[in-house]
Amino acid sequence: RAAAPLDALAKLCALPGKLGMDGSQVHAAYLEGRLDEIRRYCETDVMNTWLLYCRYQQMRGGLTPPWCA
Repeated sequence: RAAAPLDALAKLCALPGKLGMDGSQVHAAYLEGRLDEIRRYCETDVMNTWLLYCRYQQMRGGLTPPWCA
């Protein structure tokens, strides 16, 4: 398999990864009306994606501190 899960990549880079629910729980949460939890889940994915991108750019010399955490 050529792709690694976002959660695994984030944790390998000492980032938080998933907090709370995972993708398999989103549908049930939607049916229960827990939209705030789904929003937080999605925001966590966005933040982990951004931080991984920053880490990648930093490793390749594209960004230097303080611009990237």
